[in-house]
Amino acid sequence: MKYFTAFENGKAVANGTFQEEELLLIDYPKDKYVLVYGLHPLVEPEETYADKRRKAYPSITELADAMYWASEGKPEQLNEYMQKVKEVKNSIPKEGNNE
Repeated sequence: MKYFTAFENGKAVANGTFQEEELLLIDYPKDKYVLVYGLHPLVEPEETYADKRRKAYPSITELADAMYWASEGKPEQLNEYMQKVKEVKNSIPKEGNNE
């Protein structure tokens, strides 16, 4: 089995296995990524603020339900949903930028 880790700007952004280097280079061209491959331990990609937020946000299903009830004149659920989103944004700030 051939393993690879793709680094972008010094950070591991992806890892996995591959069969042919030519196919790997389609997704990770050498002008953008540094590829380390062979039989090496996989380096886990660093979790970004966007990854952390994605896991913490309330679901789209909850949003759809809240929007329905808001359209029926009951905005409380939508207000709660938006408050949860605000809490996630405050607890997991955008890297290098204040929102």
